[in-house]
This record gives sequence, structure tokens and C-alpha cells, in this order.
Amino acid sequence: MFNRNLYEFLFQYTDWDRVNDGYQYQRAIADIVGDYFFICPSTHFAQLFADRGMKVYYYFFTQRTSTNVWGKWMGVMHGDEVEYVFGHPLNKSLEYTDDERDLSLRMIHYFTRFAYTGMPMASETEWPSYTRNHPKYFIWNAEKKNAFGRGPRTTACAFWNEFLPRLKGVPDPTPEACKSAMASSVSAGVSQLRGSSTIASIILLPVLVVYRFI
Repeated sequence: MFNRNLYEFLFQYTDWDRVNDGYQYQRAIADIVGDYFFICPSTHFAQLFADRGMKVYYYFFTQRTSTNVWGKWMGVMHGDEVEYVFGHPLNKSLEYTDDERDLSLRMIHYFTRFAYTGMPMASETEWPSYTRNHPKYFIWNAEKKNAFGRGPRTTACAFWNEFLPRLKGVPDPTPEACKSAMASSVSAGVSQLRGSSTIASIILLPVLVVYRFI
């Protein structure tokens, strides 16, 4: 697919004001990989579930850890937030900052609350559920507390989820097809589970762990 759509990718991801800057092409590669494999499929999945009345709480982990040994152009990588969820920065023998330790404590608290109550915070006003018309997501970052964004990566995901399929002649899914696919997916994966909060946890924890290459 990448070879067939090379020119579309180049147009979408090239910074046309900096075409002679080699660094921007490193960033473009990271953005393409992040958008194609993680962000845009997760966004599409979240929208489909929200369209069917499911509760979705979307977050975006943007903290580049101070102990990260990879080049800065790689930004925040797939799985970087896992160490925070499981309290790795709380080990004082490791060289995390105080802000990163605080971030880990906050993430543990919200994940625990979500697993127990079905909501990451006390009310919808503190962390609104994600919908197609109101694509609001929570930002996990050591320097930002209770920060939100919209999207994420709205233009890039419109390219992957809307423009490119139409360019290739892929028909839009019908509501009936979506409903059938969703029903099959849910019944196969959570046939023994009950309650919207449980399904929401299935969505939030293993699926909508959204990463960004920034």
C-alpha cells in the first residue's frame, strides 16, 4: 500500500516550507508510522464504539520521559506510558524527575478509579466521554494537569480514515454493517461480561491506549 500511495503520503506529510530540512523527514516518518498503526485506527475504533452508544474515555500520552535514550525526533513511543501505569518512576533509585513521579501517581489513581467505578474521574465534567462530534481527549503529561485536546491528529486521521479509502474506491460502511460488526466483536470478546462500564474498560485499557510520535 505504501508504494502505491507514495505521492499522497509525501503531499500530506511534507512540510513544504522546509523541503531542504532533512530533520523534518525523520519526523514525517515517525508521524506516518504513529498515525497509520496507532492513532488513526484507535480514533476510528473509538468513533465507531461511541456511535453505538458506548462510553469511551480517550487519552493521549505525550510525556517524553527524561530517561529516554532514543533520539528526540522519535518523540513519545508506543508503550512509553506503561512504566507510569505500573509505578516504575516511583522507584527512587531510578533517575525520574519529581514531576514524572507525580504523573505516575496520577495515572495509577485514575486507572484504578476507572477499573472500580467505570469512570476515570468523579464526573463527566472532569473527563468528558469521547464522541465523534465532541472528540475530546485527556492529555497525560508531567507538566500539564487536567489538560484536554480535540482530535487527536484530526487532519492526519481524516487523510487515513476518510480521504485515502475514498481515493482507493473503498465504499463507506453502512450503519447495518457497522452494527453487525460491532455486535459480533462485542459478543465474541465480552460474552461473559455485563454492564457498560465493563465494556468501557475494555475499550479504554487495552485498545484506546493512544500513543503519539511528537
